[in-house]
Formats: sequence, structure tokens, C-alpha cells
Amino acid sequence: MCCHCCVQEDIVSVNQIFKDLGMLVHEQADVIGELSVILETSCLQLCSHVFACMSWIGVQYLTYGSSVDMIHCEMFDVQPETQD
Repeated sequence: MCCHCCVQEDIVSVNQIFKDLGMLVHEQADVIGELSVILETSCLQLCSHVFACMSWIGVQYLTYGSSVDMIHCEMFDVQPETQD
């Protein structure tokens, strides 16, 4: 086998490796894009729930005054920490 043939085979192999690598990078970009959308949606939902809970606590504070530390947000079943 001549050296010229080996070089040609190596070039074809390297070309295939770069094609495969390009495909993997493209697929990863799609996955990262999907994860980004899922993360953004989750953050928006979390912020919405936190805002709703904080609003509920604000209403309870306005309604019950300083005894607000004895209430909890029923939406999340969160109890305030007690100080000993």
C-alpha cells in the first residue's frame, strides 16, 4: 500500500469525523434550546406562584395585622419559622 493511499484514507476518515461532530453539535444545540424554554417556563411559573403567595400573605397581614406570623401560605403549605 502506498503512502499516498494511506493519506487519502486518513483524509476521508477525518472528513467523516468532522461530519459526525457537526451533527452532534447541531443536535446538542437543539437540546439546549429545548432545555432553555423549559427552564424559562418553569421560572415564570415559580415567580407567579411566589407572587401569588406573597400577595396572599400581604392580604392576611392587612386583615389580621401583626398576627400574620401565625398564618401560613396554604398554596405551598409553608409555615413561617418560629424564633425561640
